[in-house]
Formats: sequence, C-alpha cells, structure tokens
Amino acid sequence: MFLNKQFNGVLYCLRTEISRGLLYAKNENKLLIVDETAPSLNDFIKSKGEGLIVIESKNDISDIIIVNYAFSVNADIKFTNDLQPSEVKDLKDKFVKWKRDESYGAYLSILNIINELMKNIKVDNYSYLTFFTDGVPYGAFFNSIIPCSHVLRSITIDLFIFNNIFFEQYEHYFGSAIVFSPNPPDLATYTKMESEKVCNTLKNFNLLVKKLLDKNATVEAFDSYVGYYPYDILHICSHGGETDGYYVVQEYTDREGIRHTVEYEEVVGFSPDDGEYVNVVSKKIFRYFDGHIWKSEELENQKYAQYVYSDMFKALCDKEERSEITRKKIDYLIESSCYIKCYDNIHQGQFHVLASQNYPFVFNNTCNSWGEFETQLIAGGCRAYIGTLWNVGNETATSSSHIFYSNAFDSNIINSFNSMVNAIDSDKYKDIYLFCGLHFASLKRPSNLSNEKIIKELAVSLSRWLEKSSNKKSQEVLRNTIKIIQFLCKELTPYHDIPGIIELIVRSVKVCYYLKSKLV
Repeated sequence: MFLNKQFNGVLYCLRTEISRGLLYAKNENKLLIVDETAPSLNDFIKSKGEGLIVIESKNDISDIIIVNYAFSVNADIKFTNDLQPSEVKDLKDKFVKWKRDESYGAYLSILNIINELMKNIKVDNYSYLTFFTDGVPYGAFFNSIIPCSHVLRSITIDLFIFNNIFFEQYEHYFGSAIVFSPNPPDLATYTKMESEKVCNTLKNFNLLVKKLLDKNATVEAFDSYVGYYPYDILHICSHGGETDGYYVVQEYTDREGIRHTVEYEEVVGFSPDDGEYVNVVSKKIFRYFDGHIWKSEELENQKYAQYVYSDMFKALCDKEERSEITRKKIDYLIESSCYIKCYDNIHQGQFHVLASQNYPFVFNNTCNSWGEFETQLIAGGCRAYIGTLWNVGNETATSSSHIFYSNAFDSNIINSFNSMVNAIDSDKYKDIYLFCGLHFASLKRPSNLSNEKIIKELAVSLSRWLEKSSNKKSQEVLRNTIKIIQFLCKELTPYHDIPGIIELIVRSVKVCYYLKSKLV
C-alpha cells in the first residue's frame, strides 16, 4: 500500500496456491488476496514464453523467488507437487536403473510420472526446459528432446540466480581455468588424454590454464586452488562418487541432563600438512536420532526442543563426549557421501568459497558426481555445474568434454551441453550427464591471453585476508588463515617486480610470523 500500487481488479486464491496465484496476479496486474473459498488455479500458466520452467512447489519464500525469476524471463510455468526426500531418492534410483541397467519396469514407472507431470504440454515447442527440483534428474528423460537444465531447491536460490545475472550482465571473469587430474594408474591413459585436450582447447580460447596434474593434484592443492585461486572454469577428471567409511553410535547428555543417542555414517579424509600436522576432514551423514529416522515425520512428531540438536552438534565436537563413541568400519558405499580422488587421498568437496569468492563453472567429469557434490559446490558459489548420474566410461568422458568445450564459447552452456549429450553413441552412457544452471548461463572468451585480472584479484584477496587475520582467535582458524595467506603469497611471488607486490609479500611474512606466535 505504501507504494500506492494501482491494480486492475482482484484475484482470490487458496493459501496452498499462493505461488501460482502470485504469477497469475503479476501477469494480470491484480491484487492477490488469500481466500479459502476461492476456486483452484490451473497449475500450468502460459505466457507465450520461449522456455518452460517446472517448479516442485513448496509454497514458501523460495517459490516467490522462482516465480519472480520466471516472470522476468517471460517463461511458461508448470507447478508440480513438492517431493519428500525418500521420493526424490526413489525417483533418482529409477532413472539410473532405467538408463544404466536398461530396466523396462523403471522406464514405465518414469513414463507414467512424466506423462502426468507434462500432461497436455508440448515440450518440443520450447527452446529450453528448466526444473527447479530437490534433485530429481529429469534431464535424463528430456535431454534428447530439448536443452534441459536443473536448479537445486536445496541451495540459496536467490544468490544462485543473482550470481548468474550478475556474471552475464557485467562479464565479471578472470580469463583463467583450473584442470585437475591426479591421473590414477587405472585411468592414466584416458585422463591424460582428456586433460591434455581440455587444456589445449581452453588455451585456444585465450584462457590461462592452471594445470594440477599427477603429483601436483594433491588434496591440499585441490583445497587451496579451488577455494582461493581466481578462475572461471574448473574441470575435474579423476575417480569420484560415493565411498565407504564408518558407522558411528554416540551418546550425549543435553543441558537438561537427558541422554540421547545419535547414529551416523562418517567419511574421513587425510592429507599431510606442513610440519608435524596431518589434516583430518570428517563428514557426518546422520541416520537416526534416539532410534527415529533422521529428518523423518516420526522424528518431527517427537517435538524435541531446538537446544537438543544444538547440544548434539556441540557434543560431536567435544573431546570428552568422544569417549562414548562406538565406531565400526563398513564396507558399503555410503549414500550422500562424495569424493574426488586426489594424488594422496580423497577430497569431499567441502568449501566455504570458490574461486576467491567468485562464481565459476564446474565440469566434474568423474563417476556419480550428481547428488551431494554439486550441492556443496553450488552452495560455495558455483553458478553452473555438469555431473554424472552413474559411473562414466573412459572414452565417453574424454570425447564428451572435448565436444563440450569446443562449442561452449560460441553458444551458451545449455546448448553446448545438449550437443555433448546427444553426441554420445554408447547406449550405456546415454543421458549420463546432467546440467545444473540457468538457461542463459555462458562461458566468456577473453580477447587475449592475459594474467592481469588474476594478479589483481590475488593481490586484493591477500590484502583482504591480511585485514581479517588480526581478529582470529580459534587455533584451527589461525592455522587455516596462515595457510591461505601463504598460498596467495606463493602465487604472487613470480610477479614480485610489479609495483606494490613485494611490499604486500613482506607484510604477509610478518603477519604469518605473528599469527604463528599465537599458536599453542
């Protein structure tokens, strides 16, 4: 009301249909009013759009974000029901069984779901199709029909959309790429061929390529370069997917003196650090709480106070509580675990930031890289991602990446991706790849090879870390801060003759010396 907005009438809608009501109201410039006696609205809204957007509607704030986005690109919209995590898992399993295992029963089940979802909609009339989903790999069905992409509902959707718009509008890029491959012995012939082709293709399009290959493809290198080096493209070719670990049962006492039991699967990775330390990274995947399935309706019905879970997370990090842990090695692949095989151990994709707090494109050309890994990378700032639904064949991985990058700088990502998947001849690997991103996302081709933007960003990033270092108190945070500053210094050292760089490096050495003095 304070905007004094003028409407052309009123639209009444049910509270459970606010998302679609908003879109109708925006299209018709009507005032939207919730009325539980209103007739149900159509779940397919046509705007004569170039593209079609399908939304797994939760009727929450993220729906409003998606609806505003769809309205802004003038897309037609189909609303579908929200899915429970178990339903998402079941659908994903059916897609894999259909495509990988050639299960006719799984195909019929999926076909029924798709026919109900797209009833009376001619998909091939559109130029692109985007699914806002909790992880259902719809593209495995539609890739051969139409350029198809996904956007994960589990991420911060507003930032994801904003980052994509910002990148396209302001062309904020560095002209650089990272190619990572430890060339594991059983894949060495293919991964070397793939990494060489990718490096040469990117160089031909005027990108400076940071090669992290063979012995240089360590856990520490993956952590440092992927998180803090400025780049536009990250290409990964190695082993990957789900892995094994431990089954852990831990008891703890909450602040009211009540005992609880939490059960989780744990994946642990190790990597050497400078001096006497070994970095240990642990990922805990919760399964049961007091005997109830994690995130289940049954657990929600217990009505635990929020502090019960806060005390649980505190107990997981408390050394005294660790004495009550029972840990057993397991020999099966843990669902929702993920890893990239590095030269010395595994990396689990846990990043706070990517590309020096920027938003790169990532092609994770490893096995089973669609699921948990892209969720973590996108949460860290990745604006577009390509991954695989199951184990990808060596020849398919090599040829597919070459086809993609050969076309990616002359078109947008979704069309280059579509050309890639439809060029796969092997029936076993048809539709193995999925694309997460918006339909307009693209890769920028620099006019010439230049490291000017890279050096500038490294210097800015180093200055930023030096400024923040003074208020660090945690021992772990201090060690990580020192590592990041030393990494950025190492990358800037070759450019010490540039005005201001040597002074920045000298200052960094002094700060690191001071920070080390605060370590116990």
